[in-house]
Amino acid sequence: GCCTWFDFAREIVAVAGLSARVEPCSTPAEAPGEVFRRPRYTALRNARLSEVGLGDLPPWQECVDQFIRKEMCE
Repeated sequence: GCCTWFDFAREIVAVAGLSARVEPCSTPAEAPGEVFRRPRYTALRNARLSEVGLGDLPPWQECVDQFIRKEMCE
């Protein structure tokens, strides 16, 4: 799967059980008069893992959950 930085932050807050409010914001590329153009979709792919026989990564939500739980237990 893939997610935006907003989705990622929202998932972290939810899994950690925080009451913080996560709001989307515009990037400089969306600001009026911005000089540099940025692509709208820049998801990373892990195709190379399959090419070398390692298979796919688990869903990102599972990884966030595992990481947060590990960090909260230490």
